[in-house]
Amino acid sequence: MKLALLEREGSEAFAFADRVNDRVIAKAQGLLAFNAIIAAAALFVAAEGAGGWFVRGAFGSSFIASVCTLASLFVFWADAETVRSRGADLEMTVYLVCRRAALTGAATLLSLAASAMTLGAFLAFQHG
Repeated sequence: MKLALLEREGSEAFAFADRVNDRVIAKAQGLLAFNAIIAAAALFVAAEGAGGWFVRGAFGSSFIASVCTLASLFVFWADAETVRSRGADLEMTVYLVCRRAALTGAATLLSLAASAMTLGAFLAFQHG
C-alpha cells in the first residue's frame, strides 16, 4: 500500500519537498544578511564604548546564528546504495529538509535574541 501510494504520488511528494527546501534556503540566505547587520550594529555600539554585556551577547548570538545558518546549507549526500529506491530517496530528502528547517529555526531565535540585545545596547548608549 505504502509503495503504491509513493509510486502514484511520488512526483508530487518530491515537488513539495523541493518547494519546502527552497523556502528554507531562502530564509537562511536572508538570515545571513540580517545577522551581518546585527553584528555591525553591535560593533558600532561597542566602538563607542557602550553596551556592556548587551553587545557581547548580541555579537555572540549573531555569530552562533550565522554558524547554524551555514550548517543548514551543508548537505551530506548519501551513497548510491542507500537511495536505491524512490522511497529511500524521498526519506533522505525529507530528513534533509527537516534538518535544515530545525537549524534555520534555531538561527531565527538566536537572531531575534541578538536583535533585542542590540536594541538594548543602543538604548543604553542613547541614555548613558
